[in-house]
Amino acid sequence: MVIQKEGSVNADVTTIDARIIGKFEGNLKGTGKVEITETGVVNGNIKTDSLVIQEGGIFSGKVTRISQEEEKGKKKSKSKLKEESTRGGKEAKEEKIEEEFNLGDIEDDMKL
Repeated sequence: MVIQKEGSVNADVTTIDARIIGKFEGNLKGTGKVEITETGVVNGNIKTDSLVIQEGGIFSGKVTRISQEEEKGKKKSKSKLKEESTRGGKEAKEEKIEEEFNLGDIEDDMKL
């Protein structure tokens, strides 16, 4: 995504790379490189592992690393899986497998 010098975006955006030369307001998740140039203005939160703010660029908001967010999610999943395993039985195992592989949206007759 590129916002040109005269461009202005007010939205929540998920993209790979972002280069803000103009104005952006909202929440931005960039899985690649997020760059705010010397004329860029960002008001909002950014989630990325690569943020570059050039001299003169303006940023007002909060930055969160995507990899940190994923680590927190993994820790929560592991603790939830341990909790489920203490229940025991086939039902707990099926729930654990479904959550681990995100099979909830797949509709077929095959059971893992």
